[in-house]
Amino acid sequence: IQLFKNINIIINSMKNKETFTVYYKKALKTRLLNSNVSNLNNESYLINILIQNNDLIDVSRLLVMLKDYQSSIIYSSEFNKLFNNNAFVNLTTYDMWGITPNEYDTNNFSKRFRNEIETMKNNFKTYYLINNEDRNVNFVDDISTCFIDFNGVELECNYLQANLLYQLDDNEYIVMNKNMDKMLVNSLLKPKLLIKKDGKLFVNERFQYSKPSLKLYKLYRKNDIKKSVKKEMQGLVFKKQEYLDAFIMRSLKKNKESYINCKELYKDATEHLKDKFKIEKELFDNRISHLQNNGYLELSDNSVKYQI
Repeated sequence: IQLFKNINIIINSMKNKETFTVYYKKALKTRLLNSNVSNLNNESYLINILIQNNDLIDVSRLLVMLKDYQSSIIYSSEFNKLFNNNAFVNLTTYDMWGITPNEYDTNNFSKRFRNEIETMKNNFKTYYLINNEDRNVNFVDDISTCFIDFNGVELECNYLQANLLYQLDDNEYIVMNKNMDKMLVNSLLKPKLLIKKDGKLFVNERFQYSKPSLKLYKLYRKNDIKKSVKKEMQGLVFKKQEYLDAFIMRSLKKNKESYINCKELYKDATEHLKDKFKIEKELFDNRISHLQNNGYLELSDNSVKYQI
């Protein structure tokens, strides 16, 4: 707790303070998506301390991520009771987590696996929209996982791995071809779940694992090349929109009960961010409209007010 209280002192001594926010957000996202958060109160306590540091950008989004996770626990529990399921659905507010909706074309998937995915998605969408008619639901397949029991070992697979295993459950073997995802195949060959013989893939019926579960999805990586620290730092650059959004929301939160004139807010933003970039009026107006359309602020008579 004492470290938390002094965290702003540490951050203010850093040359590039935004770096801390980027790394913390990345780590928090990983913990939340993997349900690996030991104490939500501690996370909330730290984030509220960070919000008090007026020179940090993007911190307010961290609280949204925590609230999303808390909602995920409630919605998933109720959904499972209603549909006799055992799923955990991470609800991630659009434009807050740095996650882009992405759904696979499942036409070439195993019919059984495709039906299971579509049934779960349709059921959850129906359930969620009953209480949230003004929301949209989009899924992110490339970070979603499912569980398969194989020879007494619980495999946590991504959708592509699960589909390949379903296909092999329906067929004696699969003939390999040049269009197959090599990383996908290797992620199943490495733990010896599959055997490759004469250009064909077979299930290894003798597969054994020393532990009761295996996070198979971790063996499949789109970006397997480790980046150097220097290259990683080069990627820690916020977009103009993110800087501006963060400044607008931070200003509105300081004056939660009153409206701020857009002309004055634009003047303040221009002055505050002048060392980073020049703010065009068109960009400012676009961000105000974006935040209004997503329910983060109220706009009335060319003045804005914090809404959440």
